[in-house]
Amino acid sequence: MLPIAPDQKGHPESHYTRLFRIFQKWNTDVAFLYAFENSVLKLFENGHLDTSVMHGDGTTTTVTNIIMSLDTVYDSKVNRTEGQRS
Repeated sequence: MLPIAPDQKGHPESHYTRLFRIFQKWNTDVAFLYAFENSVLKLFENGHLDTSVMHGDGTTTTVTNIIMSLDTVYDSKVNRTEGQRS
């Protein structure tokens, strides 16, 4: 937890619940979503966003290739005519 410095009277300048309320307000106001969208847009505008390895559902090419290879291994072990493993 971050330290909260005391004021002149020795009381904390703030309280963690106040900080949490501000965080919750930003979250409710979708401020974090706007910050994320704008940071991605800025990367795109500057040519630093590489979308060749990402999909809209959050998966990557590497993960997709692993899943596809596992499906191939599984398919080769299944006798498709009888529906049982060999």
